[in-house]
Amino acid sequence: MAKNKTRKTTRWLRVARLGLLILLIIGLPCYLIICYFLADFYTKNDNHGKIGAYFPSYDGLTYQDISFQSKAKDNPTIRGWFIPHSNSSKVLIKAHGSRGDRTNFLELNKPLWESGYNLLLFDFQGHGLSDGERFSYCEYERYDLLNAVDFLKSKGFKSESIGIIGWSMGAACSLMAMSLTNDIKAGVFDAAYGDLARVGYHQLGGPLIPFYFGATVMSRVFWDMDVDIIKPEVAITQLGKRHVMLIQGDSDSVVPVSEAYYLLKAAGDKTVTDFWIVPGANHVQAYFKQPDAYLRRVVKFFDKELA
Repeated sequence: MAKNKTRKTTRWLRVARLGLLILLIIGLPCYLIICYFLADFYTKNDNHGKIGAYFPSYDGLTYQDISFQSKAKDNPTIRGWFIPHSNSSKVLIKAHGSRGDRTNFLELNKPLWESGYNLLLFDFQGHGLSDGERFSYCEYERYDLLNAVDFLKSKGFKSESIGIIGWSMGAACSLMAMSLTNDIKAGVFDAAYGDLARVGYHQLGGPLIPFYFGATVMSRVFWDMDVDIIKPEVAITQLGKRHVMLIQGDSDSVVPVSEAYYLLKAAGDKTVTDFWIVPGANHVQAYFKQPDAYLRRVVKFFDKELA
């Protein structure tokens, strides 16, 4: 009797091992293929090579086509517009989100200019008319911003007069860029994330969560992107005595409102001097929910912070 039990146990172990082997042979390639396509989808911009149908001249603003080299990998050429204000020494950089371009939030251009600011609008690498085939959610784009600052300094702008306003990926990149230079005096960050991995798990959700790790590995192997280092909540602790404003919609379905609280907790109210949660606003929709209050608070912040 004992021998029969042993034989049955041995037989089931063999079946289990064979099943596991078959699962590995079939399942692992399927897992890797899915991870590859997820990584490809989340790092590639199908709108690359074009921009929205808007020019600053439509609002009566004079502008210049500009370009500069980024010190990021492969040194892509970054292209954009500079909107000069002859009576002001203060300048704001606008940093768009993923799959966006320099024409995003065009509604803010004229009122910000009328409030006394020069404006620099550009396309991150892999976006709009700038070079680059992919985007990395800040690993490389932060260098685009650093070179945007160098461009402004070459035009005579002083560090204490340079501010930045960013949305989503652009907000996260701006925070990380600020931590790498003292030449950005202050920033307004709308729907910034504190930790890309945390937001990545949130966006995938449910049955796709196990694929997040594999997708990050594929990003490293095929495109040399380490998205796990994207942690603006660490960068915000490295700004010294500089100040930021955080804006977030409480109904954001892409970057949860909790990310704003992570950033606030990391930095404290000595760095975050204005913290605004906008009721009913979805992802980067705070301006459209409360345009007058948005502009008023942003301008008040920069008027106080920039020389």
